[in-house]
Amino acid sequence: MLTLINSVENSMHFLYKTVDTDTELLRNVSDKLQGATSYKHHAFNFGTLHEQIDRKNDYITGKIGIGPYALNVTNQELTRLSGVKFAETTVTKTTRISRLDNMVDVDDNPIASWESGYINGHVDIVKDPFVTALNIN
Repeated sequence: MLTLINSVENSMHFLYKTVDTDTELLRNVSDKLQGATSYKHHAFNFGTLHEQIDRKNDYITGKIGIGPYALNVTNQELTRLSGVKFAETTVTKTTRISRLDNMVDVDDNPIASWESGYINGHVDIVKDPFVTALNIN
């Protein structure tokens, strides 16, 4: 909220999408993976030990994964407000990782969209466990 009030031009991408449904970027990656499309539940498999173990692992992943990404959303805003960056070295030039206060990634996708997609993927893991298929944990 503080960022939005202080700097409208830096926070305009927050106004375009709701935080609850921002999973486009992760779903695009998931759709490109071969194994992600075959990760479907079948009614006749529900009672099998293999299926029960898979569901338990999904739920544990969802429960554990929400916290770190929720903290990262807050920390991302704090680093943007503070202008956090690394000292310029050969490693930072080579990897192009020098600033932690960027609003967009190298493909011009909002970083906030990635973060909210991670949170939503873990919250909605029962409905669609694509974060398990992407091994996001």
